[in-house]
Amino acid sequence: PDETSAVGEYVSKVGYELAVADSKLGRTEGQRHPFAIARDACDTGDTADVELYREWIKTSKGRRAITWSQGLRDRLLGTVERTDEELAAEVADGQDVAEIEGSLWSQIMARRDGAKAQLLMALEVATVGVAADLLEGLGLDVEVDRSGELPRLHLRPDKQTHHERKQT
Repeated sequence: PDETSAVGEYVSKVGYELAVADSKLGRTEGQRHPFAIARDACDTGDTADVELYREWIKTSKGRRAITWSQGLRDRLLGTVERTDEELAAEVADGQDVAEIEGSLWSQIMARRDGAKAQLLMALEVATVGVAADLLEGLGLDVEVDRSGELPRLHLRPDKQTHHERKQT
């Protein structure tokens, strides 16, 4: 097979490994994959499994789950991976386009549906109004206050909790 086919097969294998990670068995009898432990904890309510899964979460926080094998990035892309600092310096000359109220930002950060990335992309390539429409489409009741120097995205006052109203 040519090099492209080999890369395609490899990427397919990685995708499969990620897709079935929760159903894989450990390599040795009696061992379980972390997602199998989580599934067992949900199914049985076993506190030992719950604690074991929590320990795995704590010890694996910040570790890379997927990385380039040595030389593959250079072969495929012909570029050297840049550091986070290099990437940040590249966009540091950007300009502020909006303010986002703290309680709204907290709700966005708590989501696991890509809302943060979608919002930031909308603010980068479109308008604050488009960003507000996006958030509305995601089920957040927001409005834009244009009375300040920058437009401000915030939750509608009637949708905030008492604690959030006191903080704003």
